[in-house]
Amino acid sequence: MRDLVKIARARVTDIQQTHWEGCERDHRECLIQRMADEIERLRAERDALKVENEKLSALERDVSNALPGVYYMDPPDGGSVPLGEQVRRMAVDAARYRWLRRAREHWDILHRQDEDSLWMDLHGNDLDAAIDAARGKE
Repeated sequence: MRDLVKIARARVTDIQQTHWEGCERDHRECLIQRMADEIERLRAERDALKVENEKLSALERDVSNALPGVYYMDPPDGGSVPLGEQVRRMAVDAARYRWLRRAREHWDILHRQDEDSLWMDLHGNDLDAAIDAARGKE
């Protein structure tokens, strides 16, 4: 397909008319130039939207890759839960954990490494370290 903007610009250059910008008459050249201006504006808008779409797609991939598998999807097969809902569910879990870390006066979290070891009361950074160590065993 030929580029209509180039054709329109060439036509006006050939006839040496430049009054289309504010012209409200129905001159063919003025109409062609207004249309060419609109085509260029729309192309620029399309290109900007493509760039924005690429950025949003990359962000969606990054967030999706940060999720722990299908844990925050609906059972049994992982379902098709939207990404935003999965992140919301993860945020609820994170809020529960932060609350548990701060609730030392109301909760005891006991842990022992094996059947022969003593129970240890864990809170704060010690709780984080114990959980991280246990997860490393998975």
